[in-house]
Amino acid sequence: MDEHAQAVHPIVQESVAHNAKTLNTIHSLSSPLLGIAAGTLHLESTWGFLFYTIGTLLVGLLLWVRLRASETASSSSLASPPSSSSTSATTAAPQRYFGSSASASAAAGGKGSGPVALKEMMLGGVGIESVMGFVMAWTLVYNYVGT
Repeated sequence: MDEHAQAVHPIVQESVAHNAKTLNTIHSLSSPLLGIAAGTLHLESTWGFLFYTIGTLLVGLLLWVRLRASETASSSSLASPPSSSSTSATTAAPQRYFGSSASASAAAGGKGSGPVALKEMMLGGVGIESVMGFVMAWTLVYNYVGT
């Protein structure tokens, strides 16, 4: 990013921290829902954890697509002449919003950090709390469906 683009669209660390917390909340809330689905489907052992892994990656991918779509819509609605700084901001959209991706994006001039942001979106909020929520809901629903 050049200095003008950095001044127009600064990376605010409080906002980046809020985005990471929101991502963590989304993953924490989707984990019990995945557990309920796995229990209802009566999945056991490896199949249940495979279901959780695929479901978590799918939630992250949906978040990535949603963020890319909203960024593309907002950048295309702006009435500005095409320039190299506006196209690089559109290309590098999601990495501006999350942790290490934001600083890497700023250091790389707003481009080249796409895989880092995607990894953070898919796995950024997945922690022990999310896995415990999944297992708790999975075993509870599995037990109720089984009886």
